[in-house]
Amino acid sequence: MAVNIWDFSMEHYKTEVLVSVTTIVKDLWKKQLKEIVEYKIKRIALFLTCADSEERQKIYKRLEEIGNIEVPFVHARSDMKKSEYAYLVNRFHTELFNVHSESQYPFVEDVGEYRNQILIENSDGFTDVEEVGHFAGFCLDISHLRSHKLTQDPTYQTALAAITRYGVMANHISAVDENRHYEGQYRLDSHTLKDISQLDYLKKFPLNYFGRLAAIELNDDIATQVQAKQRIEEIIKDKEHNQK
Repeated sequence: MAVNIWDFSMEHYKTEVLVSVTTIVKDLWKKQLKEIVEYKIKRIALFLTCADSEERQKIYKRLEEIGNIEVPFVHARSDMKKSEYAYLVNRFHTELFNVHSESQYPFVEDVGEYRNQILIENSDGFTDVEEVGHFAGFCLDISHLRSHKLTQDPTYQTALAAITRYGVMANHISAVDENRHYEGQYRLDSHTLKDISQLDYLKKFPLNYFGRLAAIELNDDIATQVQAKQRIEEIIKDKEHNQK
């Protein structure tokens, strides 16, 4: 029997860690998708963060050419229409999406029933816990959470309140360099992994901070992401063992 990803009544569930294709660096997705094929990876996360409509169509076309690939988790954009959500669900079996706060990035059109698959992320400026209740749940970017705590960003407290009220359905995971000097709102999280130890901050968080799907949000090559995936899975496994 398939596990319902939205069922939080279950005491235990396994977190699936996904390598990702990203769009922050121009045209990097082309290289990452080529590497996805080389590594024979069949399930990925997709970050459409900086891809406009024209570029998204190019990404989708390449994914279709690859074939036999699923994209269970997608970082969506407010300019995506309902038909685009439907396409991703039907063509690539997307289970969950996340967006930044709707108050900051209003949808271009009503996405209808797909709100039931969209999560709100604790991105910079996330201030309204109540907003999460209008969507499917909460996407905890754990690297943002750690950086916001260390830099005393008020978003940290808002995220904690969202976790308490709604739980965590999915994650983004990037690198955090806790040894960097910082002042004020200087960020400590990064989309570039310089050393595998920059994932060890994850050890500080309880198991219930990890959702069903955890997307690695790195602009690194897939080989580096595979190493990151292994480290993250080891950390989660240790937490599961210690909880028994």
